[in-house]
Amino acid sequence: MAKDKKDAEKRAHAVLTPSSASRWLRCTPSAVAESKVTDQGSVYAAEGTLAHALCAEELLRRMGRPVDDVEKEIADLCKIQGEPDEYMVTCAQEYAEHVWGSYLDLLEADEDTEIHVETPLDLDSYAPGSFGTADAVVVGRDVLHIFDFKYGKGVEVSAVGNPQMRLYALGALDEFGISRSIKTVCMTIWQPRIGNVSTDEITVEELDSWADTYLKPLAAVAALGLGAREAGSHCRFCKVSSGCPALDRVALAASLYDVDSSDPDGLARTALPLVEPLSLWIENVKSRAMAWLLEGTKVPGYKVVNGRSTRKVSDPVKLRTALIEAGWDDDAVMKPRELQTITALEKLVGKKKFAELSAECVVKAPGKPTVVPDTDKRQTYQDINPFAEIEF
Repeated sequence: MAKDKKDAEKRAHAVLTPSSASRWLRCTPSAVAESKVTDQGSVYAAEGTLAHALCAEELLRRMGRPVDDVEKEIADLCKIQGEPDEYMVTCAQEYAEHVWGSYLDLLEADEDTEIHVETPLDLDSYAPGSFGTADAVVVGRDVLHIFDFKYGKGVEVSAVGNPQMRLYALGALDEFGISRSIKTVCMTIWQPRIGNVSTDEITVEELDSWADTYLKPLAAVAALGLGAREAGSHCRFCKVSSGCPALDRVALAASLYDVDSSDPDGLARTALPLVEPLSLWIENVKSRAMAWLLEGTKVPGYKVVNGRSTRKVSDPVKLRTALIEAGWDDDAVMKPRELQTITALEKLVGKKKFAELSAECVVKAPGKPTVVPDTDKRQTYQDINPFAEIEF
């Protein structure tokens, strides 16, 4: 228990957290600056913690390990978060099945293959004071596989070149790879709510080279809070983005840029990289104005009002009765039974089962064209010709 308490304290005071590595590797002063801001938590974080606990329970059961501790954790979380819905349970089961299947595949080739769940990893030798917990680690004869479960659905997370996953891989190699000849590291992110399963593969030599030439030098600077602020897509969840001078410079650069006179190369090189941080700057401006107005400070020319709202029936039975008593026919005020939404039906029957049952009766129209970096894994947009299949 003393070790558990010490580990918990270490995690709480870690400045270079693996989950924010993509940010402090790009903007080295951000880690120390964020460490001074109290983490208020969120309903999404609490939801993710519960989902992770269910994943651990599912894997431990397959391993034949005791689940008393994780069951207690789940019970405690449910007192705050409420009971998990069927969809969350299904996601945890599918994740556990995927990890367990990977373990069994490696076990066929090597009977000494190991699987570890919720494994604490000391990352201090790569990033000062850093500490993390890998959701699952499978260690085979010459391959090590890291799994990370993400229950969020706001942003798709790729495993390709992912610094958090690479940090976990380095820590797992130190923890489990000493007595083995690991040659390859696989890293998989399982993000079920948006159907994202992303895997990256790298040799141990490439991973070590990345750590020595990129990770360690920047981590040393980040641990001291030094370096220059840099704005980009990594700013999205930064706790100190409000008032950030790098974001202010983005806004200035955008105001000076002439989009109409730009060529494609110039637009790609100069303007498009500004879009995401500029959007965040705009949100920060609105949030700051809102804070001032709500505390009573005047912002000349602006005020706070209630946003547009939608009406909903609070008592359907009472309204139906009133309409019928007023002379309207029941068929006129009521609509026939209709199917739940696809999302609700997936939660009801499970994504795999729903996909089987709905194979011939659900279509997905192409989304609107969207400009993204060419590293995005989605297929390039093709303009669909509505007359392509008509013979003339």
